[in-house]
Amino acid sequence: MKKAAKILSALAMAALLASGARAEERFVPKEPVMPLSQIRPGMLGYAKTVLQGTKITPFKVKIVGVVPSKSKPRNLIMVEVLDKYIRENGGIAAGMSGSPVYVDGRLIGAIGYSWSFADSSMGLVTPVEEMLKAMEWRQKLPWFDVPPLPPDEADKKDAESDAASDDRAPGCGAASADKIISADKAASGDKAAPGGKTASGDVALSGDKTISGDALSEDKEILSGDVKIDFDEEASGSGAPREKMTLASDGVSARYAARLGKKLGVSIIPLGSESAGSSPVDLRWRPEPGAAVGAAIAWGDVVVGGVGTLTAVSKDGRFIAFAHPMFNRGGVSYAMTQASILRTVPSIESSFKLGYLGKIAGVVTQDRPEAIGGRLGQLAAASSYTVNFHDVDERKKETKRFQTVADPFIGPEIGSAGILGLVDDLWARKGAGTALVAYTVSGGNMKPSWTRRNIFYSPKDAVKAMQKEIESLGKVISRNPFREINPYGVTVDVEMTKTPRVVYIDKIKIEDEKEEYSPGDKVKAVVTFRPWRKAPVKKTFELRIPENAVSFCEVTARGGGIEEPEEEPLITGIRAITTFKEFVTELSAKETNNQIIVEIGGPEKDSPEKKKPYKSTDKDKEKLSESSAVKEEDSENKKPEAGRDKKENKKKGKDSFTPADMMEERFVSEINAERIKNREMVVADTNYYVEGVLRTFIKVKGGSASDMLQSKLAQLMGGGEEEEEEYAPPEDEEDEGGEDGGDGDEGDGEGESLSFSGLGRGAKRK
Repeated sequence: MKKAAKILSALAMAALLASGARAEERFVPKEPVMPLSQIRPGMLGYAKTVLQGTKITPFKVKIVGVVPSKSKPRNLIMVEVLDKYIRENGGIAAGMSGSPVYVDGRLIGAIGYSWSFADSSMGLVTPVEEMLKAMEWRQKLPWFDVPPLPPDEADKKDAESDAASDDRAPGCGAASADKIISADKAASGDKAAPGGKTASGDVALSGDKTISGDALSEDKEILSGDVKIDFDEEASGSGAPREKMTLASDGVSARYAARLGKKLGVSIIPLGSESAGSSPVDLRWRPEPGAAVGAAIAWGDVVVGGVGTLTAVSKDGRFIAFAHPMFNRGGVSYAMTQASILRTVPSIESSFKLGYLGKIAGVVTQDRPEAIGGRLGQLAAASSYTVNFHDVDERKKETKRFQTVADPFIGPEIGSAGILGLVDDLWARKGAGTALVAYTVSGGNMKPSWTRRNIFYSPKDAVKAMQKEIESLGKVISRNPFREINPYGVTVDVEMTKTPRVVYIDKIKIEDEKEEYSPGDKVKAVVTFRPWRKAPVKKTFELRIPENAVSFCEVTARGGGIEEPEEEPLITGIRAITTFKEFVTELSAKETNNQIIVEIGGPEKDSPEKKKPYKSTDKDKEKLSESSAVKEEDSENKKPEAGRDKKENKKKGKDSFTPADMMEERFVSEINAERIKNREMVVADTNYYVEGVLRTFIKVKGGSASDMLQSKLAQLMGGGEEEEEEYAPPEDEEDEGGEDGGDGDEGDGEGESLSFSGLGRGAKRK
């Protein structure tokens, strides 16, 4: 009888596995299995799991029945725990997910679900037939080699170096250590009040650092897996259970662990960790079914992952575990780790195992509704992150390194949370301060590396002040639509101080001002800066009046990111970013908070170059519309002579007008490069957070101002030769969603467009 049963079991398994996968890809457990069709209520069996340490312990269970379901996983098996010790110490607990269940010595499936606020001795088992489906999918692992460029990008390989170095528009965001901001990087004629200092501060960023090799500083991390389910209908209904995976984190602050959890749609609990001096990798580990295992999406000095149980192993070294999904992301590349259980913690809501992630032993390749699965003895490709932290006040420096899954979509979310959480944890305070940040991206298809330097200040929360930019940089670069960057590495140098390193723009004045200027004349603007609680500093900037200027010009001094011009072609749909070179150039063109920008502009004569002195108002558009209507009426009165057709005006003249004539076709980097070349704009970097905006006006000879320009001139100059507008610095208001700032995913839909809106301060004037 036993021999016949084994033959029937083998035939059943052969039928189950003949579902499309090639023979060498079929997952065949080492242990015999019992198909669902042979399961009957009242059958007795046992399950295997780890209750403490790494020792596998069996415990008795009884089959209650089969719960049919139309969704995946189908046909769950309800079981009851009979073991007295298990029942008295939490029952079926989170972390038991994947614990194999046997009847008559044959594998029927693994514990996958239990209920919150219910009898913890009852649970649901995912049948082995369902779990094996997770391994029928084709697996495609991210690897360590550099991916090929798209055909159009490969033909422009030389353009990449230009885009990341000298070819970018000067003064449009710091991209390298030796980048020249503009011809006037060092403003001429510096004048300082007695005892004053120049605007370049006494705190400098640390030197650039390359991406360090992968390093795992922790051998074992304390973690706790947790799965809770709810039914849409009654327990006996046909609705499939919905699991809520709870992960654990280490190395990051509690608020950024919570923020990451919201972004990933799971609960994340910050816990402690334990370090060991041995190697963090053991690719020779060969666990038995019932062993405690972990699945990590971040490892090293930042750990994010969950603990479960190994269900089965095949002869070729593959495994299945958990009996439910982790994120249900399909083909993946997580790190599979050893785990050790401290103990099971009973809870009225849902008991859970408290455990530690140990050495990396393999890779998780499938994250499916029925189970997770993968291969032992193989490493997962990863993205590398390095944080070099310097507390200026305490004179402490520390370097942290961690890796995340090589996934361009969830990888940046984990990486950004890791960076911010590490800084938050290392600074060990929440309050006012200044942060100097250098964010460097390097890797395959990203040569040379790209760096953006910026300074952030907040009177309430200095770490949160840098949050939006760190998160935006991670997403916009990793998800760029042009080329894959792999391996992907990020190095962030952060220097923090409690001191407000802020410089205020106090005054702007024209040196030796004349009654009237001619186009092309040079103008010297003297700007007075006042560092926080220090003596004021004067700096002189030389500008040139545009050649086609008429009536007046506006001379403005402002901090980078204040009144920053938008990428108008992208907004109006006139032009799109079509290459990686353009992408990097415009990313570099984003202004930074530590920049001083002095520029001149105003109304100009008609020119093929689309330079607009200011944004047109509704009144301006109304006048243009009226003017066009009059011209159309006049043209209708002038009828062509008999025998002659009305000729089309092929040559654009004054009477030729389309809406495109009012729209800017050039990107910000192109406009800035031309303005700097013509000395209409000067950009200088400082080691301060530059606050404020001031402007003054000068009269220009030549040209006759139209009614529109006269009206604008009167409006702008009505308050005198110098006008100071009240500037409202960005408030540190809490985002929706509480202290952690919400999930920040308002713009992360499927139709996400290329945008740099998360960079810079985004400040507005009142």
